[in-house]
Amino acid sequence: MLKLTRREQESISLFIYDMEIKVLVVQIKGNQVGLCFEAPQEVEILREELIERWSD
Repeated sequence: MLKLTRREQESISLFIYDMEIKVLVVQIKGNQVGLCFEAPQEVEILREELIERWSD
């Protein structure tokens, strides 16, 4: 696991095969972080709790 520190309006880009997925920190409020994902349309981005609910 890799842990990175980002501030508001800073981003991280992931390159998977020929696709770029960009994660932008849009807001930090208390202990919550707002994220924005920019990815090709065929990439599914799911919250972990939804994946766990579907697998039960």
